[in-house]
Amino acid sequence: MLKIYAPNCYKKYLHGIIKNYKIESGEHFEKIPNGIIANEHEHGFGVFDDKYKFVKSSFQCHRGRRGQFVPKFNHDNIPYVDADVLYLCHLGKMAFGHFLIEHLNRAWLLLNKKYANLKVVIVNERGVEKIPNYMYELVEFLGIKHDDIIVLNKTTRFRNVYIPSQQFDVKCFSSPVFGKIYDKISKNIPSNKTKYDKIYVSRAKMPDDRKTWGEEKIQNIFKKNGYHIIYPETLPLKQQIACVKDCKYLAGCAGTALHLALFMKSGGTVIQIKRNSIIKSDNTCVQYLINETKKINTTIIYGSNKTNRTLVNRSTINRCD
Repeated sequence: MLKIYAPNCYKKYLHGIIKNYKIESGEHFEKIPNGIIANEHEHGFGVFDDKYKFVKSSFQCHRGRRGQFVPKFNHDNIPYVDADVLYLCHLGKMAFGHFLIEHLNRAWLLLNKKYANLKVVIVNERGVEKIPNYMYELVEFLGIKHDDIIVLNKTTRFRNVYIPSQQFDVKCFSSPVFGKIYDKISKNIPSNKTKYDKIYVSRAKMPDDRKTWGEEKIQNIFKKNGYHIIYPETLPLKQQIACVKDCKYLAGCAGTALHLALFMKSGGTVIQIKRNSIIKSDNTCVQYLINETKKINTTIIYGSNKTNRTLVNRSTINRCD
């Protein structure tokens, strides 16, 4: 169920976007014997078969388009690892929200007991020395051992490479099995001793350049109505999940924190507050798709009280005034 408390122009925009979304099943995978996972860094990455042909199902979709270069690489002296692996994702921008919804969308194959013991490959196309802990944690919460997570720094051949189809794309579709990935994670995280039916995720303790002006007034209203306030960036990931997995209402200003709704049970409600007056400047549609995947109700509140225009390129301004 969708409720929108906003000007008609914003309602029209949202309905125009979400009418094209699809929630549909369609999971499949490819098994590539002697498969090569290429990591040529700025020149591209992906999976190749034993004839050095690129496997198209390894394309990383991003916002409805392909998100990588297909590399060329030296075929001589490629290291070999005698293991069956699941091609999961690449590091990308290393932002929590992106990894959560765009880079775990192949992890559904690990839910099948037959494939639950596969090693998992994450392509380090940026050559990052320190991988964020949350990337390891999210995969480990699915039941994968830390030592079975391969952060791939160079092109390598494997005994078999499994390539599951992607089951979420922020501008196109999602599937029931995508939601089951997070159900499995939730199941593996113990509940908090104190459970809260209503939780508000606040941005108030973020760095100054990421705070939402005036949010304290909003969260105080929710607090007076029985909401427990949490500041996700101050909590370990396991505790964040433990907080939201048992709540029935999750509220907050538009942002990544509300994506924690993936760990909620079906039947709950997410209340998202739009924090500016520019129509296309938030992730409301993405949040709606997440909520639909988990069969969670969506309430959207137009909450901007700005008195001045946001400074953006004038050619992109599209406002409700």
